[in-house]
Amino acid sequence: MQVDLVTRAGCHLCDEALAELRALGVEPRLRDVDEDPDLFTRFDFRVPVLLVGDRVVGEGTLDRAALARALGLADVQVVRCGPEAAEIVHRLTQAAFADHSRLDPPSGAGRGGLDAVVVGLGGGGGALALVDGRPLGCLRMEVEPDHLHVRRVAVDPAFQGRGIGRALMRWAESEALDRGLQTVTVGVRLALESNLAFYRGLGYGEVGRHAHPGYDEPTWLTLEKLL
Repeated sequence: MQVDLVTRAGCHLCDEALAELRALGVEPRLRDVDEDPDLFTRFDFRVPVLLVGDRVVGEGTLDRAALARALGLADVQVVRCGPEAAEIVHRLTQAAFADHSRLDPPSGAGRGGLDAVVVGLGGGGGALALVDGRPLGCLRMEVEPDHLHVRRVAVDPAFQGRGIGRALMRWAESEALDRGLQTVTVGVRLALESNLAFYRGLGYGEVGRHAHPGYDEPTWLTLEKLL
C-alpha cells in the first residue's frame, strides 16, 4: 500500500499529520504541493492531503484516530512496561509464536516460561501496544552500550497486519534515540520470509548471519537500522 502525504513547507498541520502517521508505524512518501504543478492544481489549499495510491483518504486536520480509520489500521498507543506486565507479555508471545514450533530448529519463543519473561523485563524492559486500552502486542529489549536490541516482537494473531508491529518498532527506535543510541538491531529467522520482508520494509538491513548450535548453515540474521 503506497501512502503519500501531500505537504508544503511551513505547514504545521502537515507536520502534525506526519508525526501522527509515524506514531501509527507508517512512513509516507512526502510530496511537496508547491513543487508539482498537478498537485498544486488539485490540492493547493487542501494540504495536508493523505493519498493511498491516487485516492484521497483524508485532508486538513488529521488526528491519529482519523488517520487510522482512513488507512484501516489500529489506533495504537505504545507504553513502556516492566516485570509487572510479565503475564500479559507471556500470553501475547505464546499466541504469536505458537506455530513457530514447526521451524528447524524449533523456536523456543512459544515455550518460554513466565519466570524467564519476568527476568527479561526486569533487565532491558519492554513495551505494550494498546488498542482502545487492550494489550494486543508487545516487545522486549536489551540496551547495549552502542545499540538497542529488540526481541520477541509479538502481536495477537487476530490483529496482525493492522500496523501494531510497525508501531512497536517505531516506539523502539524513538526509545533508542531517547537513550542516545543511533542503532536498533533485531534477530530474524531465515525461514520466516514474511518477517524478513517486514523489517526490511522498515529500513533494516542485514549485518550478520548466524547458525544455531549444531547447524552448519546460517539459520538466522541480525538486521540493523541506523537512525
